[in-house]
Amino acid sequence: MTRTAFVVSHTHWDREWYETYQQFRLRLVRLMDKLLHILETDAAYRFFMLDGQTIVLEDYLQIRPQRENDLRRHIQSGRLLIGPWHVLPDEFLVSGEALVRNLLLGHRTCARFGGEMRVGYIPDPFGHISQMPQILRGFGLASAALRRGLDDHPTELLWQSPDGSSVLLCYLRDGYDNAARLPVQDGDAFVREVRRLAERLAPFCTTDNVLLMNGVDHMEPVPELPAMMAYAGQAAPDLRLLHSTLPAYVDAVTRDRGGDLSTLTTVKGELRSPRRHHLLPGVLSTRMWIKQRNGHVQNLLSYWAEPFSAWAAVAGGDVSAGWLRGQAVWQAWRYLLENHPHDSICGCGIDQVHREMATRFDWAEQIAEQVSASSLATLAEEVDTTVSGAASRALAVVVFNPLPASRTEVVTVDVQLPGSLQEFVVLSADGQVVPHQAEIHPGTEYASMQFGRDELVALPDMVTMLAGLGLSLQEVEVRKRQGGADIDVTLMKGGVTEPELLDQVKVELAGLLADSTLQAFSARAHLTATATVHFLARDVPGCGYSTYYLRPAQSQHGSPVPDHSDKVWQLENEFVAATIDPEDGTVCLRDKTTGVVFAGLNRFVDGGDRGDEYNYCAPEADLLVSASVRPPRLEWIEQGPARWCIRVTQEYQVPVSLSADRASRSEETILVPIQTEYSLSPGARRLDVRTEVENRVQDHRLSAVFPTPVRTAWTEAESTFDVVRRPIALPADTADWVEQPVNTHPQGTFVDASDGLSGLMVANRGLPEFGAQLDDQGRATLAVTLLRCVGWLSRDDMSCRQGHAGPALETPEAQCPGRHVFEYALIPHQGNWQTCHSEALAFNLPLRAVQTTVHAGALPASGGFLTLEGEGLVLSAVKAAEDGSGLVIRVYNPLVRPVAARLSFLWPVESASLVDLKEDNVRELALDSADAHVLRFVLKGKEIGTVRVRLHLDGPGS
Repeated sequence: MTRTAFVVSHTHWDREWYETYQQFRLRLVRLMDKLLHILETDAAYRFFMLDGQTIVLEDYLQIRPQRENDLRRHIQSGRLLIGPWHVLPDEFLVSGEALVRNLLLGHRTCARFGGEMRVGYIPDPFGHISQMPQILRGFGLASAALRRGLDDHPTELLWQSPDGSSVLLCYLRDGYDNAARLPVQDGDAFVREVRRLAERLAPFCTTDNVLLMNGVDHMEPVPELPAMMAYAGQAAPDLRLLHSTLPAYVDAVTRDRGGDLSTLTTVKGELRSPRRHHLLPGVLSTRMWIKQRNGHVQNLLSYWAEPFSAWAAVAGGDVSAGWLRGQAVWQAWRYLLENHPHDSICGCGIDQVHREMATRFDWAEQIAEQVSASSLATLAEEVDTTVSGAASRALAVVVFNPLPASRTEVVTVDVQLPGSLQEFVVLSADGQVVPHQAEIHPGTEYASMQFGRDELVALPDMVTMLAGLGLSLQEVEVRKRQGGADIDVTLMKGGVTEPELLDQVKVELAGLLADSTLQAFSARAHLTATATVHFLARDVPGCGYSTYYLRPAQSQHGSPVPDHSDKVWQLENEFVAATIDPEDGTVCLRDKTTGVVFAGLNRFVDGGDRGDEYNYCAPEADLLVSASVRPPRLEWIEQGPARWCIRVTQEYQVPVSLSADRASRSEETILVPIQTEYSLSPGARRLDVRTEVENRVQDHRLSAVFPTPVRTAWTEAESTFDVVRRPIALPADTADWVEQPVNTHPQGTFVDASDGLSGLMVANRGLPEFGAQLDDQGRATLAVTLLRCVGWLSRDDMSCRQGHAGPALETPEAQCPGRHVFEYALIPHQGNWQTCHSEALAFNLPLRAVQTTVHAGALPASGGFLTLEGEGLVLSAVKAAEDGSGLVIRVYNPLVRPVAARLSFLWPVESASLVDLKEDNVRELALDSADAHVLRFVLKGKEIGTVRVRLHLDGPGS
């Protein structure tokens, strides 16, 4: 039988890993120079694939800008294959929106150069998400190629997402480097090796085509390859060798099957088997600070900067400002995406690599925060805050909600207080007093001066100059004294000096000058006092806002301080009651709806880790530390009325490192302080937890553990555009696997254990690894990894994995010394995760508030720009369309059944269409004949739906 061997020349380009980005970039320049020379001088060297990512073009052209036309020529001729990605990302540690932005940016770059490889090439991520086929299909990609996460499968499969979307999957069964080391100096040896590789794959191929991947990490093109292939063509006529491409291989497989792929073996959902290739699951918790920062910046971009800059452009009508914000957001995404390659976001590089990631996180966060702040300020300026008879002495605060349903929650805002507001109450727009508590911070002195009558005349001009320094005048108080006067000036950062106030100052100064007995004057300028205010914002509309007011009060009448002399450390509202155990610091949580009690929650367990950046591995003689060396110290931090908080301080006696032989933990120990704050607010269905750890030890893993009374064989956890069910029990008979399966798994905002009647959800902020196990009665215990601290990039002396996963380099900063803060929440519930998914999202996206003035505006005092209705539906994106025409709204359905979506807008809908993920039109959507503000469509089970809307902007409510 004559087989066709498709030889695909490529490089796998880890942008940063065991060397830094700049060090690898110099190697990239050498590779690209060599490649371009080969392509220009040897027509027989037909193709080369640039690893499915386009950022390598940018990296190269920054050094060799004069080669852009050469690159474009070879790309357009089809000899140099690029895309479809911007970077090759990890899939479990980045958000769905990050993956979409990644492909959008890759698509944009491919369009610029005139060619795109139409295969979803993802050769090396550490496992694959369930919805990747649907995402690829959303970009018009009908095939994928990968190596990790599968078992003993054939080389061609159908890979199906839970919504039914499927792609042809080319399983790189023997790796993306199976033909990287061909002996190109000896023709006969070359033939023997090619034959061996083809025969090794042949039993698993569904056609007469085999795929030989001629490349590996950072490998340069092999100029001898065409001559060797020509020799093989003569010496081995039974083996047809083609120097070819992945798309050509996909076409050949499809053609040889007569176009019918339906009979291929189908694999469904996420791919996370470590049977044949390392999965490397320990990366979920390596250098946890990276995951926390990434989650925070993703949320900033996806739920604040992008949507509210879009709403601000619509409401404010400033097209140029909206365009600038949109460009800035894309730049922030670029910086963030540069941290998403798997070796970067997984934390499995050398220390310097991850130090440089911190700077990119900083840049992305700075842009996202600035865009968010300016957008919210623009919207606040458009809100009519004069309702409810708001007086000039009132201070207005506009509270914003990024989620598409109304919510009641405590919001925290820092405000600047003029002297008349040192004592205040907080009112809603309808005049209702709302619970609040505040910490007041005295203002700081700005300037102090003495002057005579001549200088007094210039004081108004000096006040006007303050605007150039970012300050505004708030209050002026003049006090006469014998022979002169003292002038007290209160300034505020930002804001605008009201002309009426400036006129008043001039009048008072004129009065002083009219009195000739006044000769000596002093002026003291100081910034306003500030306050951190926590108040209960009720029913803030979806993707919208509500206005609140700080009004002067005669005195502060807070809630009476509770009497805790009975030492019952309990937080309680109408939904939950949480009692802190003074003996061990754990919390007992009672769900007042179901009556179910969850005892012993949030116990910290610290164990040894002899693994590396890729894999957790317990030492053979491990020592688990699960209790403080002395009873914890408990204290009340906040006592309402807006929030109650108890702080628990513990000290764990922990071994300082592993023993010298790494088989156990050291005998030397040190105290590790752990401080936890439990917070509860009125109306909240969750207990918020903030844990601070001072890490003083090495080679260990610290987890927060949550035993439950729930009997279940499964956990359910949020994933990318999905909620995934996974068995708690591990597979049996795995001795011959290249890596042993583990009971830790990836999660998005939550993990949940339930029996369908009741359960416990643990939500988190940027903590992507959870564990689960069953006790001898079948009850589930959940765990969230807080820290995993190791000192090696890779080791080969672990029982959990065969061989190295990278070079054996020491990485002392992966021990994560110093202070760490972790935030998570406990949510008892009835039913399953569906009843409280919104709580996990709300925990990750707290309300924000902006101080503003009392002023007229085009927007009402409270309003929702967008409300989403439909059981379980999740809003994933609100953004300006890539072509600048309208808004793009993305919603996904995590349920297995179809759900009707109802979108309600503040403005009437002019037109709407269903679009794919690259925002190309699929079909027009019919408008609601009964309500011009409403758009309806149906999402299949597990479907991601994206719509483009154009709004009629004559005015809100029109």
